[in-house]
Amino acid sequence: ATTPIPIATVGASWDVKKIIGETPVESDGSASFYVPARTPIYFQALDEKGHLVQTMRSWTTLMPGETNSCMGCHESKLTAPQPLTYTPIAVQRGSLPLDSFYGPPRGFSFTKEIQPILDAKCVSCHNAVTPNGIDLSRGIRELPLGPAGSWGISGRTSATAYQNLVTTIDWDYRGKYVWWQSAEDSPLLQPPYRNGSSRSPLISLLDAGHHSVTLTKEEYHKICAWIDIGVPSSGDYLEGLAEPWVSRIAARENERRAWEAQEMKNIEEYVHSSGADVKRTTKQPRKLMHGIKLRAYPNPFTDVIKLQFSIPFNNVTVSETPDHWKLFLYDCAGRCIREIAQGSLTAGQHRISINLNKSSTEALAHGTYFCTLKAPGLLESIKIVRIKK
Repeated sequence: ATTPIPIATVGASWDVKKIIGETPVESDGSASFYVPARTPIYFQALDEKGHLVQTMRSWTTLMPGETNSCMGCHESKLTAPQPLTYTPIAVQRGSLPLDSFYGPPRGFSFTKEIQPILDAKCVSCHNAVTPNGIDLSRGIRELPLGPAGSWGISGRTSATAYQNLVTTIDWDYRGKYVWWQSAEDSPLLQPPYRNGSSRSPLISLLDAGHHSVTLTKEEYHKICAWIDIGVPSSGDYLEGLAEPWVSRIAARENERRAWEAQEMKNIEEYVHSSGADVKRTTKQPRKLMHGIKLRAYPNPFTDVIKLQFSIPFNNVTVSETPDHWKLFLYDCAGRCIREIAQGSLTAGQHRISINLNKSSTEALAHGTYFCTLKAPGLLESIKIVRIKK
């Protein structure tokens, strides 16, 4: 972020949060889905009520075309995964696009997402005139930077209802109404259901039935999501921000864009300078090869796998130096274990038998791997499973 002012109160979300989507988890615990590239993301596991079970507390970013597998980053380093004796349901089904969370991805703003729910369902009883324990009516106050405002003013405003719901008197991030997972909490692995909507008194009150209040599914899920993503106040880095911070942030953003433009200008000047040793390629991009499928006939209980693929004649260009194909073995984390075969890219059928442990300095552990066939204009992968005898 380019702002020195937090977008939430003390211990809450440091960053603007966007819910980019949801995806189902299969009965065996597997999930496979697409995420936007070049976007910092993290994952949360929810139960059938939409309550947080467990959350990542760090970001990951995938590049275009990249595939990533979650292997349990914080599991014990003294244990190994159980041998996989079946193909996970999500892998059999294939990756799914994300389901939207009540609209397109957007910065989660308390004023825009939660306040309308409070206006419709809560403010008639909980307002400035008759608070009945808490005032949830619309209003603006300075966002405190410490417990109960111990750090003074911040230069950013937030909703009165927001501060009444989240303000605590200590650093435990467990208030009278909501408990959230703090960005400043212990870095150690936390047990499921430690914080979040499932542990928040507000949600318990709603679940038990609070007078005649009835929330829609969307309203309930939005309140739970707001708690589970760290009770953010602002949906963007300028929302609720006062001067001089708005001008300062705008100036910093303009400066960043100016340096970006200068960098591009420097590159172009270097490329066009007479003394620069820069070669511009005029070679046309290679046509992608179609109709090629890598097939495997593995016995998961042996070290030998058999693979087959065919290259149609119209995919091969005759030349004095033919291209080559190569076959690589990857683990589920995307690491290349080894190159296991290669050959000339000639038309016809190719059959390969490979002993995965032959001529290897290290025996291949049992588990799931991917064989990837690479050639100019070609990238095909197939899964290989090895099971302990």
